[in-house]
Amino acid sequence: MHERKLPFRQKLETRNSKLETISNIKFFNVQNKSLGIRLFRAFKHSNLEFVSDFVIRISNFKNQKLRVFVQALNMTLEIKNVTSGYVREVSILKDVSVVAEEGSLTGIIGPNGAGKSTLLKTIYGYLRPTEGDIFHHGESIKGLKPDKMLGQGIAHLIQGHSVFPDMTVEENLELGGWIIKRDREALQAALEDVFDRYPVLKEKRKALAGVLSGGEQRTLEIARLTMTKPRTIMIDEPSVGLMPKLVDTVYEEIIKLKEKGFTILIVDQKVHKCVDVADYIYVLRLGQNSHHGPKEKFVDTIEDIIKEWI
Repeated sequence: MHERKLPFRQKLETRNSKLETISNIKFFNVQNKSLGIRLFRAFKHSNLEFVSDFVIRISNFKNQKLRVFVQALNMTLEIKNVTSGYVREVSILKDVSVVAEEGSLTGIIGPNGAGKSTLLKTIYGYLRPTEGDIFHHGESIKGLKPDKMLGQGIAHLIQGHSVFPDMTVEENLELGGWIIKRDREALQAALEDVFDRYPVLKEKRKALAGVLSGGEQRTLEIARLTMTKPRTIMIDEPSVGLMPKLVDTVYEEIIKLKEKGFTILIVDQKVHKCVDVADYIYVLRLGQNSHHGPKEKFVDTIEDIIKEWI
């Protein structure tokens, strides 16, 4: 089988050591020596695509425990039965579950007040769940503060404008790399990587961010997210306040992030746009899961779902 490398693949970050990985393979009763060796090598080189493809696509593979284990490895972000709110006595989210798979773009849609932005704030530690748990690559991040999240490989673009208008484009980008600020060489390399991918920002690196157009400022915000190469990016309402033409431009940049291999979780009121670019959709209503499925499921049903919100 051809083992295709993903465009963006960091080494698997897990608490399991190599010996524990071997132990896991033994636990799942992989008796075929050749299969066991190939699985171990795939774990070692973080080739989860091979592991998943090899196990799940073999129709006569009987080991259900291993199948479930491999599927779990592909979950970059898992929100499991989370209840959360701004005061303990009032829950905005009620038993919400969402899974964002590795390298995918997952969209969260719903009417105003459904709890979409609250969900992102809960994931990122601004709010603490009263029930449930949140996992990033298999490790619980429930209770972590927002300033620890970037170190866990999670970046978050908040709703609204977040550029610092009186700072230059370059200074704004450097803020995105604050966890590597003591390593000037690494910070400079990250800047040059961003400028290679965003020539418009390179041209205006010394310009004040406040003089950029609305679309350029949103591009700057998105580019800033990638300074430390996070594994997961959460974007809250990227189209808010933008003209329709600029919305298309911003979504083109988001698609490029996905093509680079980032795992993306996005919330937006532009329902049709979100459905168009997403691989998987979750619908929230009154703080609860309402519908979910691959984008194809929503092609013929999205209008009826929107009517339910009225």
